Amino acid sequence: MQSMKTLASAAQMLVFLLTCGAIFGAEESKTAPKPEGEAKSGAPAEPKTGKVDTTDMALIPAGTFVMGLDGPTAPANSKPAHKVTLRAFYIDKYEVTKAKYCVYLNEAKNLKFEKGLLYDEQGKMLGRPDGLKQDGGKWAPLAGLEKHPVVSLTWHGSGQFAKHFGKRLPTEAEWERAARGGTTTGWYFGDDPKQLDDYGWHHGNCPELKTHEVGLKKPNAFGLYDVYGNVYEVVSDWYAEDYYAHSPAENPQGPEKGEYHVRRGGSYYYAALAGCNSYQRVTTKIGNEPEATFVDSNWGVRTAADAPGEK
Repeated sequence: MQSMKTLASAAQMLVFLLTCGAIFGAEESKTAPKPEGEAKSGAPAEPKTGKVDTTDMALIPAGTFVMGLDGPTAPANSKPAHKVTLRAFYIDKYEVTKAKYCVYLNEAKNLKFEKGLLYDEQGKMLGRPDGLKQDGGKWAPLAGLEKHPVVSLTWHGSGQFAKHFGKRLPTEAEWERAARGGTTTGWYFGDDPKQLDDYGWHHGNCPELKTHEVGLKKPNAFGLYDVYGNVYEVVSDWYAEDYYAHSPAENPQGPEKGEYHVRRGGSYYYAALAGCNSYQRVTTKIGNEPEATFVDSNWGVRTAADAPGEK
């Protein structure tokens, strides 16, 4: 734990206009299966029938933006900065809350809870129910945590949650376009890092090192909250350090396979300048044994959906 804080402090000196992101590891695709319905990284899982509820989602218009970052302090995996064109899509305004996750747990069929971990009907691990309880056979958040982000989900578990509501995980490119809020500055509010406290939770303004209710900080121009810090957010892409050098210019889906998956955003656990903007991709490998090491209490999820006529 001390070594992680030391690394974060060192990174703080190196990155000033970098963005935050992280990659959480899974083993090769044969041992870390993708959510059902996904043929490759970023491909949407087949949604359940019926209209997707977009009440608390922002519609991100189709358009072109510059993804990544160049410059002497930019990490290699954020280079080169490159233009990306995306079709329109929806993305959650808020990180998924524990209350919303409990709706999924109570509606999904044949879930198993064994030795403190949740599994789907196929025996694939969904995550660890941190901050949740079973009450009369139903799942519910602990008192006071209803609006806090759900955490400690596996990549598979995040995808299964999204699929249940006819949604999917955002691609890394979608996440970055939405997080930038249509801006080209170091942060969507400008280039002054002193304003970060108004837009996200990080180690500097969260000494208690815990999650907060979603939506308490200021949103970006697209109406998204907490992209610069509360918990990291899972995206659909596999990770490759050099992917930006040869990624498609339109609707990139990430590499076909890999050892890691990507997570982006900021976290209450890390220093502001070491992990709270829109671009940075930092590799972290989490091993398979024990299974609980797939999850972490500062990882969450924000779901996405195709806009009508854009699939």
